[in-house]
Amino acid sequence: MNAYTIRGELKKMKEEDRFKLTGQQKRRWCNIGACECVFFVEYKGFNFCLKEVSGQRCSPELDSGGQAR
Repeated sequence: MNAYTIRGELKKMKEEDRFKLTGQQKRRWCNIGACECVFFVEYKGFNFCLKEVSGQRCSPELDSGGQAR
């Protein structure tokens, strides 16, 4: 399988099932904003942002100094 096929699998999953994946993994470093993110998960050997897969924008929270938390 390739990443596009597996991404398609994730998109077809129920949202609640996708987000159960976040509880099964530790927080990982997101490459957007260089912050820990519970939505960045490994699935079948590939890394995915579950917010992006579900059609949402991934925008890391910024502190008052403009740094990612």
